[in-house]
Amino acid sequence: MQQVLFWSKYSSSCKQLLGEMKSYGAIIDTVCVDNPKIRKRIATNPKLQITVVPTLLSIYQNGVVEKYEGEKVFQLLYEAFSKQERVEPKVVKETKTIVADETPSEILQPREIVSEIPQPREIVSE
Repeated sequence: MQQVLFWSKYSSSCKQLLGEMKSYGAIIDTVCVDNPKIRKRIATNPKLQITVVPTLLSIYQNGVVEKYEGEKVFQLLYEAFSKQERVEPKVVKETKTIVADETPSEILQPREIVSEIPQPREIVSE
């Protein structure tokens, strides 16, 4: 079975659903309908009949397609993950290694402005 979620970044329900999916670690193929070309292809495909987001299609090997819309998508998610605990997303801090031959202007992003570069402090051992 393959599942495809149709969503929009302008829908608060979709944003909430994507957050819930992330918290459970759910991995589902997604299609954002905000692109005019994608939206036109969906609207002109009589088999899809997608009129609201979020919409989840479950596509089975035998050709059967189940469609879940709106609140039903949330219910399906909660049923599928009812016995699992939510996954806390890990925060990865990005660091940059400074190489001795790089100048401060090469290290900083173009939008950052530095008025003064602090001098290194001496380490005094007792």
